[in-house]
Amino acid sequence: MSDIDNHLEIYRERPCQLRWKVPAFCNNDWIALSLLAMSDNLGFGRPFDIVFGAPQNLWQGGRPALMRGPLSEDDLEKRFGAYDRFGVRCALTLSRLDIDPVTYKDPYGNLLLTVAERHGGQAIVTDDGLAAYIREQYPNLELVASFDRALVDTAPGMPDHDDETAYYTRTLSRFDEVVVRCEYALDDALIGQMSCDERARTEVIVNQICVPNCQRGREHVHAIEQWNEGLVGGPCQECFHGGVTANIKQRLANNVLMTNRRINELASLGVGTFKIGGRNAPIPKFLDLLGIYIYESSGAFVPMRVALSRQLTQYQAAHGSFAPYDLPFAV
Repeated sequence: MSDIDNHLEIYRERPCQLRWKVPAFCNNDWIALSLLAMSDNLGFGRPFDIVFGAPQNLWQGGRPALMRGPLSEDDLEKRFGAYDRFGVRCALTLSRLDIDPVTYKDPYGNLLLTVAERHGGQAIVTDDGLAAYIREQYPNLELVASFDRALVDTAPGMPDHDDETAYYTRTLSRFDEVVVRCEYALDDALIGQMSCDERARTEVIVNQICVPNCQRGREHVHAIEQWNEGLVGGPCQECFHGGVTANIKQRLANNVLMTNRRINELASLGVGTFKIGGRNAPIPKFLDLLGIYIYESSGAFVPMRVALSRQLTQYQAAHGSFAPYDLPFAV
């Protein structure tokens, strides 16, 4: 370990070491890899374990991809390899709600899967057909049932809403991990029904911004997908509950946010992975999120952020341009 003064804290105190999944792959690689390198050089250990995201592709779901152009196999190898250097795995967000089976043979999509499997990665999937295709063709690639899947399948009024635990148990029979709804994770009476093995294969999003029990989740995600493909004009669809979320009193009265205390409680229950949402977040926001949940924000992270800002300024001066998904060093 580093000989940093012992009064200067590095990471938040937790009941055990947590596995963190952060929004960086193909959207905030420069800052994520720079932070991994700095933490490694200082002897702090690895701050997070998995990065998620994807370049634009036919199976892209959720937020629009920041990296629009296709990557070659060599480019992908360099990108996955950059994270390999620190023992961090990459998860592809392939969580489009409805996928035409014809596209399962898409060359670029299969290239992404091939490289991800080669590097011990994951695929975050909503569509049943794509999940079955990946399981058959890429058996060593971990399959994660996306949050969008639970959001849609267990929404109020849906058959699986009344027995969410049974739904996750069935899902885990076909997937390696499942992202549960935050409402479920916040309720001891619900998540306590899971077996220890099931909780170990569960992911919880710690900063979900939606209102509790949203009944327009599918509609919102579908609208984003349509906008992402250029099928609708104008700005991307905002949250349908903007009136609630914009009002701080209503926002605090209706939220599914995970406090640090709750994160620690879930860790003690054996929850396997904690996920920070926010693909495409600007670098300051990305660092804020890590400072809130992973690093001790008033400890070593303060001068680390200053040093990272200096590095970024030097990189921009040397290269003349900058994209958040740039790789910060030769690999």
